[in-house]
Amino acid sequence: MKKITLLFAILTMSFSFSQIIIEDFEGAAPTITPTGGLGSASITTDPVMGTNGNVLQIVSAAAGDPWQQADLLTQNDQIELTTDKTVSVDVYSSSAINVLAKVDVGGAPSATDALHGGTGWETLVFDFSAPKDNTGVANGQYGKISFYPSWAGDKSGNSPDNADWNIAVDGTTFYVDNISIESPAEPTCEDGIQNGEETGVDCGGPDCSECASATVLEGFEGAVPSITPTGGLGSASITTDPVMGTNGNVLQIVSAAAGDPWQQADLLMQNNLIDLSGVKTVSVDVYSSSAINVLAKVDVGGAPSATDALHGGTGWETLVFDFSAPKDNTGAANGQYEKISFYPSWAGDKSGNSPDNADWNIAVDGTTFYVDDITAVAGSSLLGIQDYQLIEFSSYPNPTRDSWTVKTKNNKMSSIQVFNILGKNVLSLAPNASETIIDGSGLKAGIYFAQVRTAEGFSSIKLIKN
Repeated sequence: MKKITLLFAILTMSFSFSQIIIEDFEGAAPTITPTGGLGSASITTDPVMGTNGNVLQIVSAAAGDPWQQADLLTQNDQIELTTDKTVSVDVYSSSAINVLAKVDVGGAPSATDALHGGTGWETLVFDFSAPKDNTGVANGQYGKISFYPSWAGDKSGNSPDNADWNIAVDGTTFYVDNISIESPAEPTCEDGIQNGEETGVDCGGPDCSECASATVLEGFEGAVPSITPTGGLGSASITTDPVMGTNGNVLQIVSAAAGDPWQQADLLMQNNLIDLSGVKTVSVDVYSSSAINVLAKVDVGGAPSATDALHGGTGWETLVFDFSAPKDNTGAANGQYEKISFYPSWAGDKSGNSPDNADWNIAVDGTTFYVDDITAVAGSSLLGIQDYQLIEFSSYPNPTRDSWTVKTKNNKMSSIQVFNILGKNVLSLAPNASETIIDGSGLKAGIYFAQVRTAEGFSSIKLIKN
């Protein structure tokens, strides 16, 4: 009996400390972003046609930074590095390489390396209790892990900026599979990641509150929303589905060489705000006949937030813009937004040819894509306010050189906030009156949006300054 009990205890201990695979690339593909000019990061098959199935291929590019990398967001469990601080990764390489891995999003960033002997598939153990690259020891739960192909790590690198790095070359290639930890993170409803038994980001399942359902907030089939081409955009107009399919009316966006790299189409919601206080994703049907990286930005309401999504150029594709992973020096979205903008000349990986910012391309004539079915969690209703004509807008005149007069029909205005087209708050008023003047004499010529609040709600108006 004692032998049986001992055997059971050993088996139990062995099971308790077995590795948990965080990502093996066999199910739904995770979000993978090549950053810093990395050549590519894509899901492919085992290079030796072995038993690894799908794997992540990482390829360097000479045009990129020495610290170019592949960023991977976890999609089921977070990487728990509170106690055991190691991550095991199967790595394939045909030449010896020192791989740097970095965890981020959740705990303080931490990076460490592991040597690969170049013998094909090897299991590398990244020990984040021995941090590198001026980071600290990992501690906490992490939602992102990144892999770097040009790391030297021993001051033998040839980068003039930092001898821990090599100048990138074309074609340094390795493969990643079976990212594993000792134990998964407990499900949480406050980490901004869909994990555990959650059915959405921080919602659903047995541990979190029910998810707010996403709905189509703009399908371009009813009343036409306010759409403004900005920054020299060629055009932004409602047209019919370019392939005569089932999409009906859609928004066509066309670039112009005379405009800024960051030219865009600004769309004001007309029924409900976009609520990104919980779930931070917006799904958009996009049509393009060529591959394009689309930047979307939400604004007017919460702090501006921008993020991108890749389109494969295969016609209609549903792109998911995740505003918990912000780009273009913005923060994560949080709040309810009235405006969403789409940019046709975004590169996003430092490969752009704009001399001002390598995340952008110099605009050309005719970059064209189509947008339909903007889908997200619905926020506060705008429709009710507009139906009851809460705000009667008049200006003397609009456009004006100096000021606008704003009136409400029944209620006093508690506040007015004026935003420029970049989402910056340029004026704030607290009139406590049903009629007031917005003094625009100190503003530059251009288009502005005023958000007017009363005790009954709020609405927005477009202001034009000559």
